[in-house]
Amino acid sequence: MAAILVVEDDAMMRQTLRAALEDAGHAVAEAPDGQRGLALLCAAPAPLVVLLDHLMPLLDGEGVLERVAAGGEELRRHAYVLMTGAADHLSPRLAVLVGELNVPVVAKPFSLDALLAAVAAAARRLGA
Repeated sequence: MAAILVVEDDAMMRQTLRAALEDAGHAVAEAPDGQRGLALLCAAPAPLVVLLDHLMPLLDGEGVLERVAAGGEELRRHAYVLMTGAADHLSPRLAVLVGELNVPVVAKPFSLDALLAAVAAAARRLGA
């Protein structure tokens, strides 16, 4: 199973995602915002599947993906999945980033099956 980092500012959503992902056999770490998420990604010893919330304080999902696009291999080696309640209204820059970085977008609210399918696809991209 995959090692996953959930980057989500809503504590209840993080807990719910953690429980569902662990029930599916995944190892899960959490970050409450993009800044802490980036720190964990840079320090991660192995590639992670990253469930990245779009709208967060301090550094949002778009800001994280901008740093990934501008950064080195320590950030690009991970597989990202963007979670958003505004899938039909991404900024032009975010639309370009998700395309360039091959980041699937999962619309909130999502079904557990849809999320697990996105995680499985991201894990396959990592070779896990």
